[in-house]
Amino acid sequence: MPVGRFLRSKILLNELEGASLAAILENLYDVVGRMRWVAALAYVAWIMWSAKVFRSTKRCTKRSM
Repeated sequence: MPVGRFLRSKILLNELEGASLAAILENLYDVVGRMRWVAALAYVAWIMWSAKVFRSTKRCTKRSM
């Protein structure tokens, strides 16, 4: 992942300047990783919900025909 590599190189460069900036970047990287997981889970849940709704509407139209 290029973003992770970029952040890691920035952290290594800023280690000489100060640990606080490196810690901030590291925390930011962790937050972005967690957000990606939450977005993936929400996407999967939405797909499952839309499939359920589609199946139920399909069943209703079959019954009426």
